Amino acid sequence: MRIVKTAIIGAGSWGTALAGLWAKNGRQIVLWSHNAARIASMEKTRENSDYLPGFQLPGSVRITSELNDCADADLIVLATPSTALRNVAGHLAKVIGLTQAVILSCTKGIEHGSGMRMTEILRETFPQNKIGVLSGPNLASEVATDLPTATVIACDDGDCAASLQTALGSPRFRIYTSL
Repeated sequence: MRIVKTAIIGAGSWGTALAGLWAKNGRQIVLWSHNAARIASMEKTRENSDYLPGFQLPGSVRITSELNDCADADLIVLATPSTALRNVAGHLAKVIGLTQAVILSCTKGIEHGSGMRMTEILRETFPQNKIGVLSGPNLASEVATDLPTATVIACDDGDCAASLQTALGSPRFRIYTSL
């Protein structure tokens, strides 16, 4: 799997930290938020002062409030609150249409009411895509400050999980795989 462009949906602390981490590795990153005012501030200061004050995003991270900017990504990472995931994923599916992008959930929790895991919601929304999950234990502030950390990527497709491990891991962000 070749990942040229990564779209991170959700510019909270976790999405911002991952954007910074993966941009340092030379990947083309688009960071999306529904909050246009936050995006405007982040574009100007390169800092997400609401969630990760003091952490500077590399200039290579494209910050946007337009889902269309995420449409041609090879990897789409969802880092929204669990309460927003279904709604955001539904809008995203309409924008990107049929794509071969891998969809990676970085959202913690289960959906209130249905009890569904985030990957189940994504499987329902993106039935043709490979779906994976990145699950800590991680703290966004530690990743943003480049402290050594480990995480797990799980996917129904073992080859996909191994490709994500190679593409997204680094010496200070160690990724293990699980099926």
